[in-house]
Amino acid sequence: MKSKLHTSKLVISAIIFIVVCVIGCFYDLQAKLLTQGYIPDDVVRLKLVGIENETDTMEFQVFYAFDGPSAFVFPQSVFKYLPEKEIGLAARNILAIKCVKGSYVPVFIQDGGYASGVAEEGFEGPFVISMWLSMPFMPETNKTHIRYVIKKGTLGTIGVRIGPKGDYRLVAYDNVKFIF
Repeated sequence: MKSKLHTSKLVISAIIFIVVCVIGCFYDLQAKLLTQGYIPDDVVRLKLVGIENETDTMEFQVFYAFDGPSAFVFPQSVFKYLPEKEIGLAARNILAIKCVKGSYVPVFIQDGGYASGVAEEGFEGPFVISMWLSMPFMPETNKTHIRYVIKKGTLGTIGVRIGPKGDYRLVAYDNVKFIF
């Protein structure tokens, strides 16, 4: 009887170990696909230069390309990156803004490739940038896509504004125009 109980515990432990290993491999594979996958036209057209936090009590951290935090943004403040620390948004990498004090869901932002339409005189594009909430891996149908153009020969600079109710908005600063 004692032997059967011991064998049962060993089998259950082995199954749990295997499940944990499989889940770990799956998440590791997703991270490798995201960061090592080939994306056509993977150039930097936009730089994130600031985060505006208009909330009364919420605090946010900014992450880029699954690295450690690159900024901490307090309530009712604006975080501006130093010029050498501005984040160049490449199509393969995801920018994440996570609420660390409060209950707002995180937002994920990723620059894309060319988009349909015509760029006005003196501008390149249009291109597309995507935003979505909750989880880093989301089907395209759950993302908001925004078209934009860049002034020829320049990098566009953008920011993110977090509204008082936790709404996230992209803000065009220099050399970029959003097309709605």
